[in-house]
Amino acid sequence: MEIKVTADRQAALRERLDYPHQRQQLVKESGIAPQVILDRGYRTVKTKAELKRLGFSKMQQLAPALVIPIYSPNGELSTHQIRPDSPREDRDGKVIKYETPAKSRVYLDVHPSQVERMKDSTIPLWIT
Repeated sequence: MEIKVTADRQAALRERLDYPHQRQQLVKESGIAPQVILDRGYRTVKTKAELKRLGFSKMQQLAPALVIPIYSPNGELSTHQIRPDSPREDRDGKVIKYETPAKSRVYLDVHPSQVERMKDSTIPLWIT
């Protein structure tokens, strides 16, 4: 499936996601629509200081990274995940592709545009 991206959205994506490989990961590889990327607030973080402000421990502060905002079922920003460009490995040598701030809770991530649907018990809820 080919996703068409308007010039305005392309410029906005370039502004938020500084690196072409991050845009490629989201749009082409994950199939996320550019407007969803913009609405959710995906962005590039380039410094350890920024990652520290988001609650990531010293060993998790792997910049640059793609920041993925995590929203609660009521539409509030709960936390963030990151996908570092150069991820670390666990004790068994397995790559840790995504990082969540150390000691953070597990959250159900709901796109803010779907908050009202979450409140409607007649709509089936699929958790994947």
